[in-house]
Order: sequence, then structure tokens, then C-alpha cells
Amino acid sequence: MTYPADVHVAHLIEAEHLHRIRRTTFERMIDAGMFPADQRIELLDGVMVAMSPQSDAHATTVVRLNKLLVQRLGDRADVAPQLPYRASSYSRPEPDVALWPPTRARIPGPGQLLLAIEVADSTLRKDREIKAPIYAAARVPEYWIINLADDLLERHTAPGPRGYRRRAALTRDDRVRLVDFPDVELAVADILAPLRRRRAGGRTRRH
Repeated sequence: MTYPADVHVAHLIEAEHLHRIRRTTFERMIDAGMFPADQRIELLDGVMVAMSPQSDAHATTVVRLNKLLVQRLGDRADVAPQLPYRASSYSRPEPDVALWPPTRARIPGPGQLLLAIEVADSTLRKDREIKAPIYAAARVPEYWIINLADDLLERHTAPGPRGYRRRAALTRDDRVRLVDFPDVELAVADILAPLRRRRAGGRTRRH
């Protein structure tokens, strides 16, 4: 019996028979130039996952977050946009924005990241169900999902081996203080994409 080329093989094989790739093996593959230069791939729980192309809203949100955090934190932390994080022996995600301890000579490992942020449009399920447990197990104290579809900041805190114990959906009217920098308070409205205004029938509407 033959199958068409677009069958997702992983769905047809029992999980215990799948081979997980270790992070060190994945990094050796990167160093050996085994991936095309224009292809972004991250390792999530031993599985190589292609990263989705960025929409305009995704890209501008990353730029805004980077600028805002640099302005508010200065030299107290390094703002790392779309750089790898050695979360575990089997995971090497690339958060859209992260806070590193300042002046690190190496990519942070478990227990060393201060904040991880993912900007989600088409990736919301992956960011909630796959990446959140990975960041929690790596003891990242605070994880944000910038939910572009619902115009929310989904904040996860209190990490544990089974995930984050506290979750909150913050709107534009809310403010947020960073766990590792409680003196730094940000307006959620400054983090989310600006509201677009359209003129229809002589009136301006908010979307």
C-alpha cells in the first residue's frame, strides 16, 4: 500500500516509536550547515519545527517590544529578539523577544532566562500548548503570549514542572509589572499593536 507524499508520518506512528533529537545534535546540524540559510527551525521537545513566516503585525510588534524593553530596562538586562534559548536537552526554542541576564558570554540555559515572549497570530495553539510547558519546565519566571487575534497579553507566571500555575489575560486597560523587575511597570496598550482607525460614512471607527 502506498501513501501520498503529503501524509503527516508522525500522525501514523506511535509516540514511543518516534526518535527525539537531542539539542546538542541539533546544534551540530546547524554548525554543519545542514539547513538552508533562509529556513528558520527550532527544536521543541526533540522535534524540529519550521517557524512560520512573519506577518506585518507580528514583525512590528517585535520591533515595538524590543524598543520598549530597551528603553525601560537599560543595562539591567539584555533584550534578545528572535534568538535561541537552550531550554533543555531536547528543546531550543527561539522566542520572539527574551530578556537575558546582562553581558552573558553564552546563550542562556535552564533557570537563566528572565522573560520569554511569543507573538502569536497563526501560532497561538503552539505557543500555548507546546512552548508554555517548555518554558515553565526551564524555570522561566514569566512568559507572555501577545495574542494578536484577540488583542490580549496572555501572562503566565509561577512556573513548575507541569506548567505555569498562574495565567491572566490582560487587556489594553491593564498594566503589568515584570516579575524580575517589579519596579518596571508597562501599559499593555503600549505593547499591543496600535488600534487602526477607518473612516466610514463620515465617522471614525475603532477596530
